[in-house]
Amino acid sequence: MFGLKQFGSIVGLTHTAIIIPVLIGPIMAGLIFDSTDGYNLMFAITFGILIVSILSFLMARVPTQTPRS
Repeated sequence: MFGLKQFGSIVGLTHTAIIIPVLIGPIMAGLIFDSTDGYNLMFAITFGILIVSILSFLMARVPTQTPRS
């Protein structure tokens, strides 16, 4: 969709977006469990992030192609 020229930038950005929650998530879940004796708040946070992610994908559009000269 975006071509090979932008592939490296896109993959790098998406990997960064994946790595940060993978590192922070378990620590945050442990802190929430220790302070509330349950995971309900963590599930609510995860559900909220999932909703934002789904809405972002629904709003994404295919870029229009410009005519090449």
